[in-house]
Amino acid sequence: MIACVLIPAFLTMVERLANPALAGAPLVIRATDARSYVYASDAEAARAGVLPGMPIRQALALCPGAIMLPANPPRYRDALDALAESLLLFTDRVEVAGLPRFGKAWRRRSGLPVQAAHYHAVASLDLGKLKPAEAMDLGRQLQRHIQTYQRMQATVGLAAGKFTAYAAARLAQPGDVPLIRPGSEAGFLARRPVGLLPLEPEIARRLRLFGIDTIGAFAALPAGAVLAQFGKPGRQLHRLANGLDDRPVCARPPRREERLRQPFDDPVTHEPTLAAVIGELAEGLARRLNGAALQARGLRLALHTDDGAGHEVERRLRRPQADAAHLSRTLLKLFEGLALRRGVTEITVSALDLVPVEHRQLDLFGQEHDEQATARALDDLVTHFGDDCFYRASVVDEAARLPAERFELAAVEAA
Repeated sequence: MIACVLIPAFLTMVERLANPALAGAPLVIRATDARSYVYASDAEAARAGVLPGMPIRQALALCPGAIMLPANPPRYRDALDALAESLLLFTDRVEVAGLPRFGKAWRRRSGLPVQAAHYHAVASLDLGKLKPAEAMDLGRQLQRHIQTYQRMQATVGLAAGKFTAYAAARLAQPGDVPLIRPGSEAGFLARRPVGLLPLEPEIARRLRLFGIDTIGAFAALPAGAVLAQFGKPGRQLHRLANGLDDRPVCARPPRREERLRQPFDDPVTHEPTLAAVIGELAEGLARRLNGAALQARGLRLALHTDDGAGHEVERRLRRPQADAAHLSRTLLKLFEGLALRRGVTEITVSALDLVPVEHRQLDLFGQEHDEQATARALDDLVTHFGDDCFYRASVVDEAARLPAERFELAAVEAA
């Protein structure tokens, strides 16, 4: 039995919990990058026609009374983490959807259902084998638990598959816990709008052109025709539309990360000062990692500004690292890519996806002599000794007699 826990308008609900004064007016969250567009909105703004990816100017024209807030991804991630941790009390098989990422394709998408204009937090729980009455009771316990400890209203749907459980939660009335019994999934889904399926923008556009507006109409298409028209993604969607969903709940792995924060009494706009603080935090992070014999596979830099916005960037490292100089260089490059227009009130650096340090004896005459092994070894040396210690020589003039004219040296930089 799969339970889907759905919290509507999750991002705006998180903002209202952080600031109760926001209650009573439509709420729109804007992106904090250089493009001024809608990141998420609440149900009231969505009913007025405000959609993710919409220009802020257009959103204000549709909903002039809306309160505009800058997006704060670190706050939303912490809230999702807290939700996931609380659900682990019911089962260790919990899958929580990540934060929305609205790229260019999303912003150009047309015909998006109004219900999708505000981000829903969605969690799937594998409850194992339960009798219907037991599952219903557990679903009500989930609702009460989230209301008590997260201070949020949630709907819960129960079914044998993840998508049907999600559809039941999306369509549930407050306080209800619908259970879709095995074998009745296709009938339950048939009259629902096709937009309830996780459609890619191009597939959604083509279904509209074909006049297919319900899940049942899509499910009635021949499987071979769907595969020919939409490929493998279409075949998976066709299975979901027919109530066939054997996808397992991907249990949330335990998060392993180290985090350091530096708040400021007054907002800081001086970039060299901010860069120096980031360097100091990187050194502190390296000390923690080395003390625990851990290395990071990724880094995250988060900055809060005096307008309440949160700016966050991540980078996956080519190889696990715990070297202070390497961490500092990477974090400073991330900082350089941020276009900050307000004073910074807090800096947070995080080492992500931590793994134990692997100790091994270097072997000059081992079996591995390919170019990739040489590149990895060189990267380790540059990381340890610095960028100005190693140079790569390339032939520029084979006929020249003097080495200075025959070869060209280029400094090797750490990856």
